[in-house]
Amino acid sequence: MTQVFIDTSSATRRDDLTFLEGEGVASESLAHGRMSARNELTLDLRGGADSMRDAGPKWLSMEQGEKLPEYRRRLGRTHLLGAYDDCIEKLVAKPFSREITLVGEDTLSDMLMRTVEDPDLEGGSVTTFFREGFDTGIDRGLHHVLVEFPTVGETLNAATEKSLGVHPYFVHVDPEQLIGARYVRTSAGKKELAEIRIKSVVTEPLDNFGEQEVQVIRVIRAPIAAVVDDDDAETTPGEPGTWEVWRLDPANKEWAIHEGPHTHTYPGIPLATVYYDKRDELEARPPLWRLAELNLEHWQKKSDQDNLLHVARVPILFRSGWSSAELKKPLVVGGNRSLGSTQKDADMRFVEHSGKALGAGQADLDKIEEQMERCGLDPLIRRASSSLATNIMVGDAKETNMLQAWAGVTERFIVECFRIAGQWVNEDLSEEFDADIFDEFGLSARATENLAALDKARARGDISQETYLNELKRYAALSPSVDTDEEIERTADEGPALGTITEDDLPEDDLPEEPEEPEEDETL
Repeated sequence: MTQVFIDTSSATRRDDLTFLEGEGVASESLAHGRMSARNELTLDLRGGADSMRDAGPKWLSMEQGEKLPEYRRRLGRTHLLGAYDDCIEKLVAKPFSREITLVGEDTLSDMLMRTVEDPDLEGGSVTTFFREGFDTGIDRGLHHVLVEFPTVGETLNAATEKSLGVHPYFVHVDPEQLIGARYVRTSAGKKELAEIRIKSVVTEPLDNFGEQEVQVIRVIRAPIAAVVDDDDAETTPGEPGTWEVWRLDPANKEWAIHEGPHTHTYPGIPLATVYYDKRDELEARPPLWRLAELNLEHWQKKSDQDNLLHVARVPILFRSGWSSAELKKPLVVGGNRSLGSTQKDADMRFVEHSGKALGAGQADLDKIEEQMERCGLDPLIRRASSSLATNIMVGDAKETNMLQAWAGVTERFIVECFRIAGQWVNEDLSEEFDADIFDEFGLSARATENLAALDKARARGDISQETYLNELKRYAALSPSVDTDEEIERTADEGPALGTITEDDLPEDDLPEEPEEPEEDETL
C-alpha cells in the first residue's frame, strides 16, 4: 500500500512527500510522486470540460446539503474556458511556425542522416517530433526522449544496414511514464543514470476479434564496468547493459517478466531530458502553473455563477393572504387563465432577482480572465536575461523572453539527442552540428518606439526598403510569409507615391532642416 504525506490544504500539492512504500517493479519514485498531483490538474485542464467533469469533486466540490442528482446537474452545465490549453498551443506555434534548421547537417554520417529523415520510424520530421516534445515540456516542466536502436540480430553489416534502412530513432517518454530512476556515482564523482523504469499501456489481441489494454513496464539498466584492484591485481568482471519488459496480468493483478532480460550495447542509459522549470533531478514544475490555478479557479467560480444564473432566471410566484384551502388547490398560470381569492387581503406576485449578486459574480469572472490573459502573455514579455529562471541561462546582454529561453534549451536538447544517437553507432558529432529554432518573436515595451524609429530611418533613407520590410516582419508587423523581394518589386511597379514614405507622413519635428544659404563674399 502506498503511503503519501500530503499538505491537505491544497488538492494539487505533494511537495512534502517524503515516503513511498515499495511496490516492486511498479514502485513510484519520490520525484515522480511529487509531480503527479500537479500533472493531474494540467492533464485534466488540457482534456477539456469532459475531463474536468469526470474528475468530479476533485476540482468542483459538492456544496453542503447538495444532493448527488443536484450536483450532477450542476456539473453537467458547467463549462470550461480552455485558457490553459489555448495558451500552450499558441506558445508552441510561435517557435515552430518555421522548420527547425540543423546546422552542419552535412557532417552527419549516412546512418544519422536516416535519423534526420525519419526520426521516429513513423514518417515524421525533426520539426514535428520536437514540437510535440516542446508542447509536453512547457506543460509539465520537463520532457524525455529515449533514443532507441532497432533489434535486427547479430549478423548486421554495413550493406544490410543500408538495405534495411536501420538507424537510431527517437521515442517520446511522457514525464508520467518515467516512474522511477536510479543514479550511481562514478569514480570521478559524477552522477550518472544506472536504471530507469518506463510504464506504458499496450493493446493486445483478445480471443479472435477482441482487444484489451495491458500495463507494461520496461526496465533499462546501464552496463557495469569492470573493477581492477591494484593491490592484489584481482579484477571484478563487468556486466553488459540489459533491458526487460514486465507485464501486469489482468487476471491476478500481478507483475511478471514478459520479455527478456536482453543485453544492449549502449554505454549507459540512452535517455535525454530537457527541463523548462527544474526543481531536482527528473523533477520539475509546470512553468505556467499560475495560469493553471487561475483556470481552475475560473472553472469553480463559473460553476457557481452559472448555477445562480440558472436559478435567478426563473421568477418565484409568491402568494399571501390566501386561505389554506385555496393554497392547496392546483395552480395553473398562463394565457386565458384567471385566478381569484375570496380573501380581502389576498395578494399574488412574481419575485425576481435584482441581479446585483450576479453582476458581482460576473465582474469577478472578468477579473480572473484578465489575470489569465496576462499570465498567458508573460512568457512573451522581453526582459533582461538575468530575470529568467536560474536553470535557464542565455546571453546576459540580450533582452529576451521566457519562450525564447525555452527555444534555446530545446536547441541544446536536440543536439543531445543526436549525440546519443551517434553513441549507438560509435560516432561523435561534429562541433559544427547545431540546431536552430525560430525565436524572432516577443512583446517589448519598446516595440512601438522601435517601429516608429524604423519608419523615420526609412523616410530619411538611412536603411534600405529590404531591411525595413525584414524588420517589420521581425516585430510581427508583417506576416512571416510575406516575400520581401516580391513586395519590393510590387511597390516599384506602383510608383514612388505608393511605395515610399514621404515627408508628409512625418511630424514636423522629424523633418530635415533646410540647408542655409551661403553668405556672399563681399570681396568679389
